[in-house]
Amino acid sequence: MIRRLIGAASLTALGCAPEFDDAPWRVDEARVLAIAATPPEARPGDPVLLTALTASPDGTIETAPTWSVCTRPRTSAERTSVTARCLEEEFLEPTPASMLVLSDACARFGPNPPPTEGDTAPQRPADPDASGGYFLPVRAEADGAAAFGALRIRCDLPGVTRAIFDAFEERYFANEPPAIDRVLLGSGAPVSLEDVTTVSPDAETAITVELPSGAAEPYVRYDSADGVLVDEREWLRVQWFITDGRLSAGQQTLFPSGAAPLVASTSWTAPSADTTVHGWIVVTDARGGVVWTAFTVEVDA
Repeated sequence: MIRRLIGAASLTALGCAPEFDDAPWRVDEARVLAIAATPPEARPGDPVLLTALTASPDGTIETAPTWSVCTRPRTSAERTSVTARCLEEEFLEPTPASMLVLSDACARFGPNPPPTEGDTAPQRPADPDASGGYFLPVRAEADGAAAFGALRIRCDLPGVTRAIFDAFEERYFANEPPAIDRVLLGSGAPVSLEDVTTVSPDAETAITVELPSGAAEPYVRYDSADGVLVDEREWLRVQWFITDGRLSAGQQTLFPSGAAPLVASTSWTAPSADTTVHGWIVVTDARGGVVWTAFTVEVDA
């Protein structure tokens, strides 16, 4: 998950809300809600395009963010996605939105031996996440909001037999981002960026997200404990953000099986006073793919 600095983000999303906030879904200041890379998974030296969803109480912020990449790997004692030193300017390397993945990313943040510096003790390689992947921390900043996202790095399997290596390369397919089929407010027609829905003050409205079954892709993961390849299917996390009113839940994680369409829903209670409310939905998959959409609601008695 995305860790919030003065905003929050998701590229598998490193944490999506301020710590100890009882309403992490509320956008009451400028916040980076999501960070995405195209493609969502890349090898060292490959080009990627970074984009961010930045929101405010007045709606989506169109200001292009400034980008930087953390160059400092975790120490042996650190278990967080973003290390403390990644918060220090000296370990943040400015980068354009259209960037090349660090050539040594698999050494700094992956399974290869990390670089040594001076007399410091060498660090151990990074552990893979639950999906078997590794991530490069990237930072977006726009309109006073900033957050880290995680760019998935495609690294070679370390210390495996040639048979396992070849089988993994043959069976593994790079991640594609998920897709949103449609969003429904209540039982009405699907909504989009261009739609404005009207509800009454204090009305309770379901916000439903429908995803195609293919949004959760199958993939293969190497299980180092047993030394075998394991077939998996991505989970999907749906997050809702709103500028006013209250949500019954700010996120839902789906663990798909079969070919049925995927549906996630939350309940939104509108504020008591007439106002314009902006909302956003962010969908993240287990391997770093991200997609989002936005909607607007008029609260009018």
